[in-house]
Amino acid sequence: MKKFVLLLIALTIAPWARTWEDAKILDYYTQFEDDSLDTFGLVEKTQGIYLYIYGEGNDDSMGVYREYRSLNVRNNSNDADDSIWVSKYWMDDSLRESPVVMDADVDPGDFRLLTFDSLHTEYDLWPLLDERAEKVSDTDRLLSMRKSLFLLYRKDSSYYALCLLGYYPSRCEYYLSCQFQDDGTTNFEKIPDIEGVPIYGCPTSLPQSSRRTPTVGLREGVPYLINGSRSRGGASSVIIRNGQPKLELRK
Repeated sequence: MKKFVLLLIALTIAPWARTWEDAKILDYYTQFEDDSLDTFGLVEKTQGIYLYIYGEGNDDSMGVYREYRSLNVRNNSNDADDSIWVSKYWMDDSLRESPVVMDADVDPGDFRLLTFDSLHTEYDLWPLLDERAEKVSDTDRLLSMRKSLFLLYRKDSSYYALCLLGYYPSRCEYYLSCQFQDDGTTNFEKIPDIEGVPIYGCPTSLPQSSRRTPTVGLREGVPYLINGSRSRGGASSVIIRNGQPKLELRK
């Protein structure tokens, strides 16, 4: 009887279910829209969860201009009813050195929810990026030095998206590649990869490789570092324990 009910549900959903993909180079503010990723030049156009890159530049001791960046996820409205998770392989300290095992039939229990409230409106994902995802997703050998991680996103009851968020150092570009599924499940067609991501190349000034975060006062808010290290400027930090962020105030 149970198998019959499941079959009936599958037959009911299947005619309208869709799966699709989209990929973007991150520039300005990138948000999940109704059926795609979109980039805005003004933060006022964003609603709910979005990603953005923050850059800070100055001259080094040799007079060469250097640019420092952070990779942030922010929620400017809890009314949007969307959620975002980061794979346990980048959130659980015990798995930080483990090979990533990822399947297109995603178990949501393998991801850790990022919670947003008045104290935690954004997080800097830059310190989490590493090279482990390159062994999971299909990629060109020329891009083997990229740093990335996996995200799971849900837009109200519309769809789920499994995403590869990454940085390609030799091209100085951040990218987001996603597989979408609107049948209410987290069973995707494939694991997202960098196919279809437009890679253009480095600007004249290269981002510094150090994991430095923005100075307090140069922006509307300072992202908390998910791995527990303090933001530059003495801000409080957030440590993820058991999948939940805990605010640790500066003493």
